[in-house]
Amino acid sequence: MVRENSNLFNTFTIMAEIYKNKNNFLVIKLNDKEAAELNFGIEVTALHNICLCGTCNNECSSEDIYYIACLNEVMCKDCINDFVNNSTHYDDIESLEYEVEHFNFITDRLGINAHAIISSNDIILYNKDKTKEHFKHYDK
Repeated sequence: MVRENSNLFNTFTIMAEIYKNKNNFLVIKLNDKEAAELNFGIEVTALHNICLCGTCNNECSSEDIYYIACLNEVMCKDCINDFVNNSTHYDDIESLEYEVEHFNFITDRLGINAHAIISSNDIILYNKDKTKEHFKHYDK
């Protein structure tokens, strides 16, 4: 989905999308400009931003940056795949509240039409106008 985001400093096209994964972590795939807008990257020039993976500390590809809400961190493609495949998604209320709070903050900041809530220790993801055809239940 392509959207425009504008603030006092710059205008850029939003390409962020929800990254579906087998353990149902709330993850958003970003580009380098979006990561820099969220203070996860460093703007080097008007045309180039650098974002380092929070796990391996290598530079992320400009189109393969993954924000993982339960850690409030970004990862490269290799590290997000390792994380999803080897991590447990905890369903205690404190962990879910932390994950949902950070996910909703980032979706609001980027203008992504998604919102998460907690219901019976499950995360429910829906679009912001709450239309039922976009309802997605994340089974634990």
